[in-house]
Parts: sequence; structure tokens; C-alpha cells
Amino acid sequence: MKKALLIISLSLITSLISAQFPMGYYESISFDAPHPAYISINVPDSVILKIDTSLAGNIWQIGKPHKTLFDSAYSRPNAIVTDTIHYYPPNNFSAFTVKIFDPAWTGFYIADEDHISFKHKFDTDSLQDGGYIEISYNNGITWTNVANDSTGWWEHYFYNEGVSPNPIITNGNAAFTGRSNGWLQSGFNGCNINIISNPYPVYLRFVFSSDSNQTNKDGWIIDNIEICLGCGSCLGTKEAQNKSLISIFPNPVSNELTIEAPLKSEITILNSEGQIIKTIISDIKLTSLDMTDLSSGVYIVTVKTDKAVPAGRQEIVTKKIIKE
Repeated sequence: MKKALLIISLSLITSLISAQFPMGYYESISFDAPHPAYISINVPDSVILKIDTSLAGNIWQIGKPHKTLFDSAYSRPNAIVTDTIHYYPPNNFSAFTVKIFDPAWTGFYIADEDHISFKHKFDTDSLQDGGYIEISYNNGITWTNVANDSTGWWEHYFYNEGVSPNPIITNGNAAFTGRSNGWLQSGFNGCNINIISNPYPVYLRFVFSSDSNQTNKDGWIIDNIEICLGCGSCLGTKEAQNKSLISIFPNPVSNELTIEAPLKSEITILNSEGQIIKTIISDIKLTSLDMTDLSSGVYIVTVKTDKAVPAGRQEIVTKKIIKE
């Protein structure tokens, strides 16, 4: 009984996680029946997902898509989409929010790494229109694009394969833009949001924005949003999964940082604002980086390998480093 209370299970939006995350909070939003109100059965009157109807012309809809490219959900029948039938209109700003943390949930997970992922497609006017994600730690009073957020240590370049400069759309935001090649899975990591936001809930806001041109394109479709709080070490879920392949040490670092990677790798160091400080291409297993020219503070180190696993899949590891 005690163990059951440590894991939140939602009939619609939550799948039960067994011993894998015994102190974690996990939910999976698939947008299908039987609970269209998206209410947590474990935290009374707590809305997990909400389409912001206060925005005039909000085009986000939950249902079965009937569009040119968006002809089905990832897990059928339903998804959330910028209109299930029509092309997105010009001069549009639409949003829906997902609560990913509430102070009432702190008893359900440890203060550790948090991971958000989702399936999606996008079809927009490239570099003009697009979709992006914002985060709020103060109950929705202010919002920050996750690419610009340094508070919770999210992925600064996740709009473009984790390491490349993000595409910027007309309204100045980093965003998913252009056309995806089928369904993609995107995700990013955070750390200790229950401590950062106390005593406020934390929300993600999925925003779609278009300029004044009519493009006759489908927009953005999202399915299977997964939220895992307290699901790994704050060193990073990706790093933990690939510990035998890639290591970044020591942390904190004073003079020299060592990168251990089995194959050719691209190493990027960014400051806490997401600005690239240096990029190195390495052909050796152990790479030493001189850190003495950097000021004290927090930096983000990204290692992108060339076919780092036997299956030939490229690996990307991101880790925050404290420079003493």
C-alpha cells in the first residue's frame, strides 16, 4: 500500500511504473478516452493539461486528425493538433499548458533528474512559423523558452539535434520550424524542479506561432507526452544510459576537464546562457580540455559521437559542469 502511494497512476494520462522508478512520478498523456477532462485522480481538482481558451483564436484541438500530412495520431485515434481539419491561419498564437510539478506531489519522488519527451510532427513555413516550448516556475506569471532557460538545466539546443544553433522564427523564438520527416521524438532533461519552484507549480507551455502569410500548411501535431520526475541522477539520464561509452570528469573542475569517448567526437562547451564558448573535434579516446581560461561558474558540455554504439546510432551526452 505504501509503495502504491509513491507512484502516481492516471487512468487516461498515466501509465503505472513498477519497481523501475519506485520513488518517481510518471505520466503518459495519449489524448485518448475514457477521461477527456484530463484530471488527475490522485491530486483532486488538479488539471494536468489545459488548452488556453483565453487566447483569441486558439487552434489547439484534441481529436482525430484529418489533414494532408497529419492524417493519424501516433497512438490512435487522438492527438493534440493545431486544428484537426484546417490549415493553420496567419497571425496566430495558440498554446496549451501541461503541469509537470506541483508542491503537493513532493512526497512522490526524490529531488533528482526530470525528463520530458513527446512524439510530434510539424509542417510550417520555415523560419517564419513554428512551435516551441516555454517553462514557468512561478505559476505562469512569467515564461521562458526552454532553449533559454538556465534555472532548471534544460537542453539549450534541443530544437536542432541537441547541439546545433536553434532555428529562430519570426517572433524571435527558437522553435521547431519547416517540415519534419515523419514522426520525431524530442525530449529534454531538467533537475530538481521541486526545489527550484517551491512553493509554486511548474508548467510547460506548448506554443504555436505564425506570421501574416497564409501558407496552407498543417502546423504541429503532438502525441504521447511523457513526464518522469525523479527518474535518474542529475548527472543526466542520457549520460547514465551511456556511462560505459562516454564520461566527462572531474566535476567540479579547476584546471583540466577530461572527455572519454570511444570514437570520433565533437565536444562543445556553452556558458549558462547557452552561448558557445568553444568547440573541439577529437579523434582520440581521452581528450583533455584546458579550463583555466574560463571564469568560475556553471557550463554545459555536450559530446556528440560518431556512431558510438554497435548499431551505428549517434549518441549525444549533455552535462553541466561547475568551474571552480
